[in-house]
Amino acid sequence: MKKAMVELEETHGIHLSMGSIFGSNRLWSNYERMLEQLSLRLREPYTILQLATLAASLTDGIALRAGLDPERTQHARRPDDEQEWTLLGVGFVAIVNECVEDALAG
Repeated sequence: MKKAMVELEETHGIHLSMGSIFGSNRLWSNYERMLEQLSLRLREPYTILQLATLAASLTDGIALRAGLDPERTQHARRPDDEQEWTLLGVGFVAIVNECVEDALAG
């Protein structure tokens, strides 16, 4: 892992700290609190750690792509919205829609 990170930095000027790669371990408690406050829950069979890992992986992937080709990661439009979104925003909404549901429903 460390060798790959060094290669990314040397070849493409992209730096990821070990903390960013394993940051999902720290974020899971924030996601739990946020879901509770918004009256949401995880869909089965997903876990809070999986949700945090998906979000961190998406963020890391977009950051890597932006370092290689910023134009590809800048803006997108969702079919139901005229507002301009970033690809990170569109991806995060997709993750949440897949993994989360209304806690008050059935």
